[in-house]
Amino acid sequence: MQVPTELICIHEAKLKKTPLGVPLKPLQKGRKLEREELERMREEAQREMEMLERMKEEELLIQQKLEEERQAQMEREREERERIERERAEEFLLEQKRLAEMEAKAAAEQEAASKTLAQLTDKYGAPNLSRVDEIDEMEQSEYALTTITESEDEEEELTF
Repeated sequence: MQVPTELICIHEAKLKKTPLGVPLKPLQKGRKLEREELERMREEAQREMEMLERMKEEELLIQQKLEEERQAQMEREREERERIERERAEEFLLEQKRLAEMEAKAAAEQEAASKTLAQLTDKYGAPNLSRVDEIDEMEQSEYALTTITESEDEEEELTF
């Protein structure tokens, strides 16, 4: 069975044209160009997405570094405050110790100053001296007057 050439030509003409009668080759070229343009746009969008992801990663790294620096700064400040507190506490303790030593020294000096000669000599191996009552100047002058008048009275009694 042989197909008439007319039918073959009609069939070939249909293959070369779209249902609307537009020739097929220019339409295929347009689709090809459109596909190429879409592919370029897709690749460009892909590159932009990759760049955005890299930028996000860099931003995240920068934020992490800033946070680490902030934490380190806070740690240094905390350590500095603790060091200052320790120094102040040490200074306070030293001052308290100095004050206690000064008070003890003052108390010892006061105690030593308040002892009488007899109390100072009442130590092992010291001679046993009789106690002497200390008299201030006012009492001493009154004592002297009374002893003088008593001795004068005694002399007068002896002369009579």
